[in-house]
Amino acid sequence: MNKYTLLLCCAISLSGCSKVSDEAKENAVEQPPQDIVAKVGKHVITESDLDAMVIRTVGEFGAYQLGEQGRQKVLESMVLAKVMATAQQAAMNEYELAEMARAVTTYREELLTKGYLKANIVAQPVTVDMVSSYYQANLEKFGAKTVKTFEVIKGNVKLKGPARKKMLAAIAEAAKSNDWKAYAGELKRRGLAIEHATGTVVKGTLKSSIDKVIHTLTPQQTSGMHFINGLPVIARVISEQYVQPKPLSAVSATIRKSLAPLQMRKAIKLASHKLLEATHVEYISSSSDDGQGAKQNMEQP
Repeated sequence: MNKYTLLLCCAISLSGCSKVSDEAKENAVEQPPQDIVAKVGKHVITESDLDAMVIRTVGEFGAYQLGEQGRQKVLESMVLAKVMATAQQAAMNEYELAEMARAVTTYREELLTKGYLKANIVAQPVTVDMVSSYYQANLEKFGAKTVKTFEVIKGNVKLKGPARKKMLAAIAEAAKSNDWKAYAGELKRRGLAIEHATGTVVKGTLKSSIDKVIHTLTPQQTSGMHFINGLPVIARVISEQYVQPKPLSAVSATIRKSLAPLQMRKAIKLASHKLLEATHVEYISSSSDDGQGAKQNMEQP
């Protein structure tokens, strides 16, 4: 989409709004003749309209750099938009015009709401204590974690009868050994399908079935016999290490950025409460048990 196509889209948008907003027509201030830069049927485009469209399209800095040729292109786009908007309005039925009017009213209220918030809502700054409290309550978000190193001995095949009993007994005996790797090697040499493995798991996470078992163990503690996917396994935690979080000084800016929207929401909530206290609000239900509709007063004490 080139620059002047964008100008046309913006102009059509503004023109469409002006067509259906009766309130805007009633409140409009009649422009002096010398301010008019174009007439389009019964409508006029003023110098102020053109200036506003230029700023909206290229920004204030760009407006200073835009020459007369560029302003003329913007004006031509506005004229074309007026023509299209007038033709479209003439082709619309009553329902379509009402829908358009509702859309314009909604957009107008959005602009007024944004203006009110900008003019009246001042959020309290995020304090050092707030940053510190958030940091202490969410250390894991900043790298703090407890890592457990563990080892397991497990069977590699599903057996039945005496062979299964022999494997389970051999695995259970591992609890008496201090060197599980050597013990598993000995069992393999005896012809048992046994495997020794080590790994790490972060406290609070569950990436595999064995992790749930590991979380219940303290360093040097051995689990009972468990069956994972039908295979016997015992586990032992070798060590547990706490990893420190990033220092507060390194993450305070990030925390402030996270808390700022919360402060703004608090300010909006407080201002909203005060506005509602001063305003009579009545919610009208579309239906009720008696079929007559219901009204719910929301008057504040």
